[in-house]
Amino acid sequence: MMLNKRQFAAVAALGTMACLAGAVPAHADEAIPATRVTGHLSESVKNKIMIEAPKLVEVKNPNCALPSLPNPTPFPFSIRVGGLLTPTTKLAAGVDVTLTEVHLLPSFTTRIDGDVIFGANLHGSQTVIPVTFDQLMTKTLPTGTSVYFGGGVGMYFGGQSRFGGKAVLGATVRNYGVEANLLWAGTGSPYLLVVGRIGL
Repeated sequence: MMLNKRQFAAVAALGTMACLAGAVPAHADEAIPATRVTGHLSESVKNKIMIEAPKLVEVKNPNCALPSLPNPTPFPFSIRVGGLLTPTTKLAAGVDVTLTEVHLLPSFTTRIDGDVIFGANLHGSQTVIPVTFDQLMTKTLPTGTSVYFGGGVGMYFGGQSRFGGKAVLGATVRNYGVEANLLWAGTGSPYLLVVGRIGL
């Protein structure tokens, strides 16, 4: 017979409680005698509903979890705020974007970084903007902290643009982290940049 909305909701709730209690329907290919189930319904509903249902059997690990939702952010990004520590101390800010579907090396994550170093005065330029394409290896510790390391290459804009590279070492806990970059702008000595990261 057809069930109204209220009756259908009551039956669905009973099915969910049975699943969470450790009972799920037996395999469909097994011959199981049917039994009449009314559950903990009110007397008025019992008089209206008689449902044919397969016998319930107990299992050790019922799977009642809801299906996982897709990642709402296909390109996770983080805000970066910190400073250049050598050869001079200057403010820096930027952003990095992780390309979750791009894997150039096995077990490595691809990330694009962009930083603006204000008043750096490196090679005659007051503002230097390194934009690099990185490959990072991540290891998760038993404490839940993720430690990552790797390197990247890209362009250093400002004054005379140059091709350079960087080494990366960092750690994150949930959406917060700290990262050290050893920057090389294609000439001269490397520079040390330290930033805090906030994942969005």
